[in-house]
Amino acid sequence: MKLFPLHPVIWSSLLVLWFPQCESEGHTLNACQEKMDDQYEVKINLPKDHTDMLAMVLIRTSAQQDSYKDLTDIKEKFICLLYPTNELNCSWSFNTLEKDTQLSVFISACDDEILVESLNYTSVERAGSASLILRNNMAEVILHFNKSKQHKWTSYTYVYDMDMLELLSPPPNIYASVKDGALVVSWGLPRTREVINPYCFEYQLDKGDQEQPMYLIAQQSYREPISDATRTYKLRMRTRITNTCSGSSQWSEWSDTVGVVVHNGSTDGS
Repeated sequence: MKLFPLHPVIWSSLLVLWFPQCESEGHTLNACQEKMDDQYEVKINLPKDHTDMLAMVLIRTSAQQDSYKDLTDIKEKFICLLYPTNELNCSWSFNTLEKDTQLSVFISACDDEILVESLNYTSVERAGSASLILRNNMAEVILHFNKSKQHKWTSYTYVYDMDMLELLSPPPNIYASVKDGALVVSWGLPRTREVINPYCFEYQLDKGDQEQPMYLIAQQSYREPISDATRTYKLRMRTRITNTCSGSSQWSEWSDTVGVVVHNGSTDGS
């Protein structure tokens, strides 16, 4: 599984990002409420040909300079994934962080504009992760980083819709057999929090033959002729949402291995 995606869909918002002030004055950042108010203001003030900035990362500095950048255009890397167990895991890598720079992370899980769950670490290592168990029916997750040195700071803010966070489980009910001189593999639809069209799933099938896994899209079975009547297959699969549908671009974990031993056209499965 790749640690960082090349093109996650991230909703940015203008927040009043005042972490140093929060820590000194004892305030609580209501990121969910601020996001709702400021995102509306951004939308009505952006020129029509710049509305795509709403899908970018917001970077703000202590000099009150705001900019929007694509994730692939910044050196800092971070991502949040929601596992089937309802565990939200956010990872980051600030490998270019200068010496004596303090890095803070704030994670907010929102139900509309209501803050439901949150994590706040005022000092973390330049590379690390944080986890949070979420309740069901969250609307979005706001991920905010603040790096500060002396009196200067830079902040980074992402807002994830929940469907962009979900890391799928491997395809269920994988079954393999030999029929009419061919290897036949079938599997069930991956489980998701939302009902998704079967055409939105793509798969990788690893046959254990040291070749690159096969890509399969919008199907639940695979068939190939058997050229070796004594071959042993060790099959496993993983899945993700295609880039034509809304969802995470991260591959699931690999499934358990399904073994198939071919003896003169018959099958011994395990």
